[in-house]
Amino acid sequence: MLRTRLVTTTRRYSNFSFLSNEQLHIFEQEKLTPEQNKAAIPKKPSFDSIPKRHYEIINPEDVCDLVTQLTSDDILVGVLSKEKYLYGDKKHSVYSKKGEKVGVQLPFANIAISWRKLFNQQIVKLDNLEMSDRQIFPAVSKVMAQQLEGISTSDIPRVFHLTRAKENSDKKLKGELTPHELLNCITIEKLTLFLLERKVNVGYLISYLGENLQYCTSKEITTILSKLIDVVQPQELLVDLVVKCIETQFESVKQLSSVKLDQLAYLLAQTNHPTQALKILKQLVENNKKCPTDKTLNEMLNQFKNQTQPQLQLHFLKSVFFTTKLTNLKFEILLKSISDIHDLNKLLTLAKEYPDILEQNQLKLLSLLLKFTEDCSVSDRRLYLTQFIRNLQQKFKVNSEFSELAKQEYIKLNDHVNTKSL
Repeated sequence: MLRTRLVTTTRRYSNFSFLSNEQLHIFEQEKLTPEQNKAAIPKKPSFDSIPKRHYEIINPEDVCDLVTQLTSDDILVGVLSKEKYLYGDKKHSVYSKKGEKVGVQLPFANIAISWRKLFNQQIVKLDNLEMSDRQIFPAVSKVMAQQLEGISTSDIPRVFHLTRAKENSDKKLKGELTPHELLNCITIEKLTLFLLERKVNVGYLISYLGENLQYCTSKEITTILSKLIDVVQPQELLVDLVVKCIETQFESVKQLSSVKLDQLAYLLAQTNHPTQALKILKQLVENNKKCPTDKTLNEMLNQFKNQTQPQLQLHFLKSVFFTTKLTNLKFEILLKSISDIHDLNKLLTLAKEYPDILEQNQLKLLSLLLKFTEDCSVSDRRLYLTQFIRNLQQKFKVNSEFSELAKQEYIKLNDHVNTKSL
């Protein structure tokens, strides 16, 4: 019988190799020196003669504006214009959050549509504040009440010293207390809430808290501030503590209810702390999506009545101007924020439902129109003035002073037809 026997043998490889071998073959480039190889590389071609298609476009979310809501027509005019600027006007510019004045060039339709969408998202729906702001504060335990029963509350620092509230709060921060120990442990937060229910010198208590905030957790600071806002009268006593919390413990301030934030914004604006008031209002509007009360908003806007370009600091209030009733104070701020004929047209659109306000400010509006169009051609000035007057006449009857000023302008423009029509 034949048997098949398998013999394992070592595989042999051919001597042929695809790898270069200095003895068998030398590539052409290996015959050259490194300098010769470098010199053989062709020079990079120059594209300087070709026009670059690069455009600096400001982020629509960084635009500081109070009156503009872009329409499809605005974008269409810009896209169809020769140089693709917004409104087809190269001179039109906007302010960035850095305070820089820049033009808006939107070279392609898809970019322009996306830019408009993002820009209009600056206007969001805001909810009104629910003035019922009930908050349950931690109750003082019976054991703690017994410990505090015989202690005089007339000397605030001594009360905190005798109860070791600062030391206990420090241990709590460091995690050195067990949950059972925390139940009846007197901390700065618990002692403060206890004292605010008694007759104490609130000024001394607030002063002590301002010096020892670092021993409280973020949640404890929020609770203390909320209780102080409810209890302390007059609230001006809170200003220094609130300012310090905003500068060093803003995370705690952010956790306050929207009603409390509105109260703080009013207090800070009233006591000439506009920077801190704006920070609180920004939290209320942008993060909480709440509309401040009229009292708070008016107090804040009064700080900007004499300032130019208020939109640089108030841009986050754009939704407030669009979603709440327009008042003379708001209109006055909006007037100071516009800088050309396009802004003026957008302001008129925003105020179209308030003819009484437009009527009261008709001379200011006409003066701004003449100022914004003084560098335009005669034909453009005639067109702008005529459209402006017709727009206002549809809403109210212009007064004699307005008519006289408009006639004088038509005479300068040599437009006798419209002069007679007035």
